[in-house]
Amino acid sequence: MRMTRTGQYVETITFGTRTEARRMAARVRGLHRQLSGVEETTGRSYRVDDPDLLLWVHNCAVDSLLSTALRAGLPLSAEDADTYVLEQVAAARLVGVAEEVAPRTVADLDAYFGAIRPELALTPAASDGVRRLFVPPMKGWVQVLTPARPAWGTFVSLGFATLPVWARQMFSMPGLSLTDSAATAALRAFRAALLAVPQRARWSPIVRAGYARVGERPAA
Repeated sequence: MRMTRTGQYVETITFGTRTEARRMAARVRGLHRQLSGVEETTGRSYRVDDPDLLLWVHNCAVDSLLSTALRAGLPLSAEDADTYVLEQVAAARLVGVAEEVAPRTVADLDAYFGAIRPELALTPAASDGVRRLFVPPMKGWVQVLTPARPAWGTFVSLGFATLPVWARQMFSMPGLSLTDSAATAALRAFRAALLAVPQRARWSPIVRAGYARVGERPAA
């Protein structure tokens, strides 16, 4: 459910109207204001809308989407990649990230991750979250009568394999990830298979509406 909501958020911010994007972002900010906790290993009290956490989520999303697109075979130049990062400053601002700290180029993104890596550590909550992602709860009949479990496992394994090597190593789960070259090949095959699906089935209504507003066909 959470992954579905995240996908809907990204689609709305990317393809929705300005009103739709602002409304969705306001809803997310409202949820963030209600959530807080204590980090179990450091004892740090935090709010979900703390500036450093918002920046982390934004940068991870931008880097993940861009690197996956490139590895899947989208013909993007270095200038295209920088343009994408710059465009995402608007998305950062909508969710509450200060505009002056949002990255504007791929080099800015790389610098951010290079600077923050020494501060990162694997917590029990993060480890448990990843393991539950690989083996989510499913009804018995779904596991027995459908291919949902193996299909989901394959999909999540591919997603995990797209993480940077240093991030995968932190989770100490090498047996559940593909090599970089195998992951890239799998992404290209997945994209090729997806392109064979009719656009009406491949794209959600909000994506189709976004392309219709600008008078373009959905990009391959």
